[in-house]
Amino acid sequence: MERKVGEVFNDGENKIEVVYDIGCNGCFFYKNICTRTGRHLKNCGECYHSQRNDRKSVKFIKIGESKMDNKEKLKRSLAEEEQRAKDSLANVEKMKKQLEKLNKKEEQPAVSATGVYLDNTMECLYSLDYDNSILYQLSMNRNIDVRIKKLNLNNAFVKEEQARQEALRREGQEFIRRCAMLWNKDHDWRKDFEQSQYFLLIEDGELRADWNSIYTYGQVHFDTKELADKCIAELKAKYNEEQIKIIFGVK
Repeated sequence: MERKVGEVFNDGENKIEVVYDIGCNGCFFYKNICTRTGRHLKNCGECYHSQRNDRKSVKFIKIGESKMDNKEKLKRSLAEEEQRAKDSLANVEKMKKQLEKLNKKEEQPAVSATGVYLDNTMECLYSLDYDNSILYQLSMNRNIDVRIKKLNLNNAFVKEEQARQEALRREGQEFIRRCAMLWNKDHDWRKDFEQSQYFLLIEDGELRADWNSIYTYGQVHFDTKELADKCIAELKAKYNEEQIKIIFGVK
């Protein structure tokens, strides 16, 4: 709300005039409830030039007193009480939301979409050992350094099932990589990023080979479509449909 320069209004029993001036000295609200702090704005309005449409700084000078009858006083008191009630209700709702967030945070620890812990506040965790086997570890002070290292390696999981899925994904991806390393003859995708090769993907629920004619970017590729199809056949013989989806990170 913005009052015009020269405007006169009542603030309680005080008659206030809006005058053009820079600085807060002499302003009625500076010693009472300063507009610069964001308070009392509903009655006096903005004073600082950057907050006003006319780009002029103003002061609010007391020029006299205005007597209000009982009816006006009652109306003013009622409006103030209503505003306080609204503010109080808004604060209650804000505190409720904050409490809901805290409760939700306690119920659901901070984890990624794949189930990997994002902080070190958990009571226990599942992780994968060097041979891809699943380890279970309680949260103990003597193990805090080990747990933090596992977090940094994205190797800490909320549930055992999530750890099993990650173990399967790693196993399957390693199988594909090993096939490509053994079968490719002409070039190696790990060294030459600019060769036309075939890679595996799941599209519309079907595992198939696709041709990459530009860059491999270090992704596992095969020299020919026949080799890629051969890998797909061996994958399907080794894993079921749901397991293949987990290996490729498809829900």
